[in-house]
Amino acid sequence: MSIFGWSYPAGCSNFPGEEGVINCEMCGGDVDNDECVCHECEECGEYGNPDCYENHGLVESTKQVEQRERLLREIDEQSRLEVEAIVKEREEVWHD
Repeated sequence: MSIFGWSYPAGCSNFPGEEGVINCEMCGGDVDNDECVCHECEECGEYGNPDCYENHGLVESTKQVEQRERLLREIDEQSRLEVEAIVKEREEVWHD
């Protein structure tokens, strides 16, 4: 173990299985758990690639927009809760 913590092999930043969620760029769905609601691009066969919407004529569905907006609301709420926890912790330290 190095002085900075665990020594991972080159290119690794965590243990296998701890990679986290990979979200689709277009709909925000979890790609690994089949939550992506994007349609397959008829030109290149990819899903959720923003370039396909700009260059291959794909059009976003209502379901994609709603899922992405829901994910953004969840992220905003999580961020708000984290900020509140940090503020509360600092206030407790300040008053002690």
